[in-house]
Amino acid sequence: MNLRTAACLTLFMSLFFPWKIIWGTNITGTSTSWFYIFEFPFMVEYVTDFGSLGIYTSWEAYNSVPKYLGTMFVLLGVILCLWGTFKRKRDYFVEWGGIFSLIGMVLFAGSGYEEVYIPYMLYQTYQSLPLGMFIPVAFWLMILMSSQETGRYISREQSKRLSFFCGECGKEVSVEFDFCPFCGKPIQKVNCKNCGRKIPTQYTFCPYCGETTQRDFERTLIL
Repeated sequence: MNLRTAACLTLFMSLFFPWKIIWGTNITGTSTSWFYIFEFPFMVEYVTDFGSLGIYTSWEAYNSVPKYLGTMFVLLGVILCLWGTFKRKRDYFVEWGGIFSLIGMVLFAGSGYEEVYIPYMLYQTYQSLPLGMFIPVAFWLMILMSSQETGRYISREQSKRLSFFCGECGKEVSVEFDFCPFCGKPIQKVNCKNCGRKIPTQYTFCPYCGETTQRDFERTLIL
């Protein structure tokens, strides 16, 4: 599994976890209770701990358009991302999926608390953790790392494809060969323009003097 696929799966799995968690304390007279709010993509779960009186749990739909709009943006981003993963010619959809998901997370985490209604006076303290905002960060980190990984992979593949062409028979031979396997002619490697030593053409710098080498990737004729 490459990093781009892992990034898309991260977005997909985020649909099953809370994007925002709020927890705090309610104090009414001499009574104290603790509450936890888990904001999932499509519904919110309320958990209230009344101590010795027990724990109350409920699920409710959002009374907030931005939250559902944010969820739709993230869902669209997941679809685009997965499509770009399985359709190699549409791999740019992966980045578009990340952009839509980021917009969706901002809308979701930044919306108000219209769904929270408390019908009595109390002293309340709470904290919140927008877990969903870490998902786009993780996504783009993996995408950026995958770009560097792809660049290194292409560089290695180009290095493997570098070949000599025998000046005697014109056939392509490996850069590691010292003799042509087709006609037996010795293969002369490229000479460093500074120190004159023979070096493979895939080198960027001469390993003996450090001078930059001049390479022709299209067709290197060895006479």
